[in-house]
Amino acid sequence: MFLPVSSINKNPFIWLINIDHPKMKTLILTTLFVVWVNCVFCQTKSKTTDTAKDTIARTTPFRVSYDQIFRRNTDGSFSPMHPVQINGEVMGSGVAFIRGTFFGGVDVGSYSGHDLLIDTIKGVVIIRKIY
Repeated sequence: MFLPVSSINKNPFIWLINIDHPKMKTLILTTLFVVWVNCVFCQTKSKTTDTAKDTIARTTPFRVSYDQIFRRNTDGSFSPMHPVQINGEVMGSGVAFIRGTFFGGVDVGSYSGHDLLIDTIKGVVIIRKIY
């Protein structure tokens, strides 16, 4: 849309409809820039955790089976799948033990097949109760 110069001088707001006017170009570029900045900086980031990798990731005590915490080895011994704390004594995940071995005053191997009330803190499974 081309308007004569005399009509632009009479109406100072005529640049709003004249796309060739420098103020209109600035307005369009500024609007596009603001929309682009809004799209870039207002994206939300998904903060989901992969629960398939960390099967024990709760903060309140919960009941699990013995087999979810301890693995039975081929020689008949047991070993924890995660670091385990029993009555303040910590057992690493590579430790193998048999029935009759006491950890924190508890013969853990004799409770095979029972349920455990556990809690987790920083990757360490804390056994609260044995059912």
